Amino acid sequence: MIINFRAASRHSLPVTAQIRMLTSAAVGLALLLFAPVAATAQDDSSNQLIPGPANGASALRPITGGSLPASVDFTRSALIVLLRRADVVKSLRLNATQIEILDPIVRTYEPGMNKAAARPYQGLEKDALSHMSPEQVAALQKRAAQAQADYLTGVEKKILTTLKPSQATRMSQLDLQFRTALAIADPQVATRFKATAAQVTGIRAELAACQDETADLLQREVTTWQLQKQKEAMLSPRHRKPTSPQTQAADEMQKLLRSLKPEIAGIRNSHGRKALALLTEEQQQEWRTALGSEFDFDSEQ
Repeated sequence: MIINFRAASRHSLPVTAQIRMLTSAAVGLALLLFAPVAATAQDDSSNQLIPGPANGASALRPITGGSLPASVDFTRSALIVLLRRADVVKSLRLNATQIEILDPIVRTYEPGMNKAAARPYQGLEKDALSHMSPEQVAALQKRAAQAQADYLTGVEKKILTTLKPSQATRMSQLDLQFRTALAIADPQVATRFKATAAQVTGIRAELAACQDETADLLQREVTTWQLQKQKEAMLSPRHRKPTSPQTQAADEMQKLLRSLKPEIAGIRNSHGRKALALLTEEQQQEWRTALGSEFDFDSEQ
């Protein structure tokens, strides 16, 4: 199966279909940027990490989630994405109680978003959509998108109310840093920085170009990998490695995706700079102030 990454990354399919497509190829766009990792916590009373069991494993459940991440189109906040990074969690100095609250929120994010998107379609016959007018289908899709937006708003509120004021401020800064000025495609961010309609239109065009360039890179690399796997599958069994084919393929895919992280980040940052250039000098200064101290997202976790 050769997947159309442009279709998936631009959200032209229902969310459940996107997830099935990306999962069937053993890849999510997010894995290129933010693989789920274990989180650590810090006690409020000291600078020491909360100790884990004697074997050195974390005493806390990691803040991890499903196979796919929060949105990768940058028109939504990246709070879920950020909480899946051990370096971010450590920098926020989350304590054990906060992690216990946030863990299920992050882990159940994708199932919750999918349930929200499916709600308008509940009760419909299997082929109901084929008998609807384009306007009726569009109305259902609009309701699904609104249901997801409402769910995300609720998730964001839970996250931010769990954080202390200083942590919430820093999380907001990291969110903007991670999304770059492409975040101004988000209506809430656009309003915050008083972006004009023309500026938002230009930034959305940069966002679309960023998505397409990223999708094309994925398409090229993953297609090459898939064709190589098909070629190897034609070898006689005696030439095949004893490793489970599924396990081996998943490991190789992850290795491929991780190798593309610098290039993906470069694409994102390039278009982010172009988006920033569309703002006035005053807006650019406000943007830089809102970012706070720089965080190195490209460092190894």
